[in-house]
Amino acid sequence: MTKRGLHLKRPCLVIADLKQSLTIYQQILGFKLDYVGEASANSYLYTVFKIPPHGKLTFAALSTDHEPRGIALTKVKGVD
Repeated sequence: MTKRGLHLKRPCLVIADLKQSLTIYQQILGFKLDYVGEASANSYLYTVFKIPPHGKLTFAALSTDHEPRGIALTKVKGVD
């Protein structure tokens, strides 16, 4: 029987502090950082999270050993 490990459905979490969140997800929870990027002005994230268009979105994709890009963290800047 093969051990499968954690399986996620690629949730995207809005967070307040990307650096602090990456510390928690990498050093405590064991995720690996794939990349950090800026969301485009027409990103689905604006609609899904009801973020005003003037907000700047920075996201990080993280993986586990069994789930590539299993979770995303999104920081919103410029919005109260």
